[in-house]
Amino acid sequence: MTNASGKQMYDIFMSYRTTHADWVEMLAHNLQAQGYSIFLDRWELIPGQHFPGAIYQALQNSRCAILVASPDASDSGWVQQELQLMITLQNSGSGFFYVPIVIGEFPDLPFLETVQAVNFGNSSPKDYRQAFQRLLCGLKQQPPGPDPMFIGELRLPTIDTADRRPLVHSEHTFLEAVFTRLETGRPLMILAQADINTQIYGRALRRQAETLYGVDNVFHIFPPNSSRADRTAYFGRLAKQCHLEGDISESWHWAEALSGKLDGGQEVLLLVTGFENGPEESRGELAGELRQLNERYPALRVVMMGGERLAALKYASGSMSLLNIAEELPIPQLAHRDLHDLFGQQYRQLNLSPSNFKAFWNLLVVIPACCRIACNRGRIPPRHVNRCYDNRRYLPNCSRASKQRGIACYSAPCWRNLYSGGLPCGQTTNCYADCTGPI
Repeated sequence: MTNASGKQMYDIFMSYRTTHADWVEMLAHNLQAQGYSIFLDRWELIPGQHFPGAIYQALQNSRCAILVASPDASDSGWVQQELQLMITLQNSGSGFFYVPIVIGEFPDLPFLETVQAVNFGNSSPKDYRQAFQRLLCGLKQQPPGPDPMFIGELRLPTIDTADRRPLVHSEHTFLEAVFTRLETGRPLMILAQADINTQIYGRALRRQAETLYGVDNVFHIFPPNSSRADRTAYFGRLAKQCHLEGDISESWHWAEALSGKLDGGQEVLLLVTGFENGPEESRGELAGELRQLNERYPALRVVMMGGERLAALKYASGSMSLLNIAEELPIPQLAHRDLHDLFGQQYRQLNLSPSNFKAFWNLLVVIPACCRIACNRGRIPPRHVNRCYDNRRYLPNCSRASKQRGIACYSAPCWRNLYSGGLPCGQTTNCYADCTGPI
């Protein structure tokens, strides 16, 4: 369907974090079967196309949008930017509207306090059918009634337990390293490569911290992403996430209120995600207040978690910023043993020995269809399957030797781009112009 100017029009724009891509694509198929035209980036974007502009245009040319809200959506700058544009379009009087849907754990997102969301829960068949009927009513701007239930044919997704699965050996080892370093009192900056689901690490870190420090002494804060958020909105949200009372509208108000929790000498953990999003001025003030609190209270443990954008801010936020003194701790690539354990958790019936698994995995690497099955159904991190490295993606002055030095040169912009793009660290990597695999 096109408008008067010949531009493609859509009934529904799908906004989501890539960690939920398979679930969202299943929903898109179900909505398409109901007659809706869908904009899904993996369906519509042309390879090589400048995608930020294309996504912005598609959202403006959609009748409505579905926003997939999950705990890790708050860490996604893209999702947050799309939400701000949705709110702008909804307030423009054009008739545009958006419907938030929740999968998994209900997220702590401020806009969900005033907007009715469709909760798919754990996507069990009953929950999915009820939620899908509610969603259809929302798209038609109709009340769902007392007992909604979709009766027709649906593609039902596999219940995704990836974020709740047991940690494998390398993940356990990494988590132990995190808490060992926290005992020094120095703040940590946990850095993730592309395609790593940091929610797994964040949840595991919070659970262990709650055991060590107590539930009331562990706080997960994620600042608002909108560049239009003023100090009152920015630090008011942080105050709510730290369960602080009072009128908090400035950075020093927030720091002073948090000091009240720290004066008793109890160990407190602050997990900060999404720091790189939001207005630069407020972000700088937060980093400065955290630096002062860290130096004043030895019992305060601060962990920041992010990716390439967070790493780039380390020395860009000033000498008095917390980031300036934070120790970088990159999340390591999973070892072959870990992949065996992950695959075994999903496909227990195969009962593969380590040696048989290695042969089986080598087969997956060369058969693209099997790769997709391993990633989509087995929840194997996609960066471990059929990953191609092309020298044209790298900076021109990056020699093959520099690509093989490993994490020791992570501070260099060249290596930071390579690491964040998925290049394995801590081991020699063959970097050919065509294609190599990480296994």
